Amino acid sequence: MSDHLAPQPPPVEGKARPTWECVTDELRRRAGETTGEESRVWALMEVDGHARDAFGEGKYGRRHQADNGRDHACDAYQEHMDGSMYWRAEADVAHLTGDESRATEAWALYQDSLRLAHRARLYLLRRDGK
Repeated sequence: MSDHLAPQPPPVEGKARPTWECVTDELRRRAGETTGEESRVWALMEVDGHARDAFGEGKYGRRHQADNGRDHACDAYQEHMDGSMYWRAEADVAHLTGDESRATEAWALYQDSLRLAHRARLYLLRRDGK
């Protein structure tokens, strides 16, 4: 198993601003810079970001911070790998149920997820040499 797949230690309390605050600020800004469905999706993502922040605080006893002792690149790579698998499964289910429009969109998201996971793994290779 790659070192990049090893479980991360529990997060520790840091001094940095909670990361979700930074992300939700960005999502709010993007919602304000767009219109229609695009703006609505950015706004929904902001709400979801606040919910993820609360979930993480409940699970780990603290909000996510950049200086929490975890390897964020490894965490992200693992999540991207999982995301690829989930989008593949979604595309397969849509295809199996005959919903080809949904299958096409899910397949595109699967391909995007693979590219993002590939970029993350390339980052780790360049950062760590393995």
